[in-house]
Amino acid sequence: MTESHKVMEHYGTLSLRARATDAGIAWFAQQRAETPSADRLALGIHVVMGAEFAAMSANLAQNLREGRARLLQAIVRKRSPTSSLRETK
Repeated sequence: MTESHKVMEHYGTLSLRARATDAGIAWFAQQRAETPSADRLALGIHVVMGAEFAAMSANLAQNLREGRARLLQAIVRKRSPTSSLRETK
């Protein structure tokens, strides 16, 4: 278990979805097929992320396809105020 997993579990319950990478690869393919180039869109995430967004997202998509990066979805639910956050020894 990584240090970040330990921290998340300390403060709440942790639910992980390890198969998010396949969904991410499919999403990038769908976006590429359905979305016109950023040059033709007036508004979009490219406006917030800047001029390098197209290159950055293409790089992430390639790394996901080639197995050099993975996506992980984590849902952490805050513990109730009545639960103890003291470490057990």
